[in-house]
Amino acid sequence: KVQEALDLEERQKKEGLKKKAKHPGNKAQLEEVWEAEGFDRSTFNPKTFFKMHDLNNDGEWDDFELEAVFEKEVDALFEGFEDVDQEEKDEEVSRMREHVVEHVDMDGDGVVQIAEFSRVRQGKGIRSRGSLGYGLRGFLH
Repeated sequence: KVQEALDLEERQKKEGLKKKAKHPGNKAQLEEVWEAEGFDRSTFNPKTFFKMHDLNNDGEWDDFELEAVFEKEVDALFEGFEDVDQEEKDEEVSRMREHVVEHVDMDGDGVVQIAEFSRVRQGKGIRSRGSLGYGLRGFLH
């Protein structure tokens, strides 16, 4: 019974964690990454942010580059949990990446080009093929 109660408490904490997660790709989430990288939040520049995270300088974010943007946030979300394994963190990072690709990748090629990123940042287009529970509104704010 004690173990069941502990397990229930841990599950409830993880459910609360999902509610605390910022909408992947929204301005607040990206600004937080910007700030964690040593920049002042008030100087956030989406184009510069994109180029900084375009590690191979090809003008697009692939799976690896997108996931790198979300890794620190996921690490922070799971901080303080006793029984979190890397696979669980990887699943959350992957879910965030899939969500962004699903709603930002306008041409459906599986990567996010700087033009697509800029278009969505300006509120000029969001592709919707479903939802992973984060909603769309966050891309515009």
